Amino acid sequence: MILQLARFYRDARDGLSRLAWLMAAVQLVNQSGTMVVFFLSLYLTRRLGFLENQAGQVGSAYGLGMLLGTITGGVLSDQLGAPGLMVNVIVLWNTFYMDAALSKLRLKGMK
Repeated sequence: MILQLARFYRDARDGLSRLAWLMAAVQLVNQSGTMVVFFLSLYLTRRLGFLENQAGQVGSAYGLGMLLGTITGGVLSDQLGAPGLMVNVIVLWNTFYMDAALSKLRLKGMK
């Protein structure tokens, strides 16, 4: 049984390029982060004192945001191309981030 499994794995591995294995590893790490979502409702209710229905609303908002983000990202990627979309998102995010950081510094009295 173990030898058959090892042979199956070796045969599958030999048929894929190094880049394919690298992409699979990156995808595994990326998707591992989504496991946190399953524990979000427990954290919200037990640690932060949310009611169950409030935790459900947060989970629903997360799912809706993922859906809308995927659709929007696909449309923008079709229009701008993947590199163009990445550059625009990086510039936009850093603009918002710097604005928030500067606002916080101004509140602390720095000029």
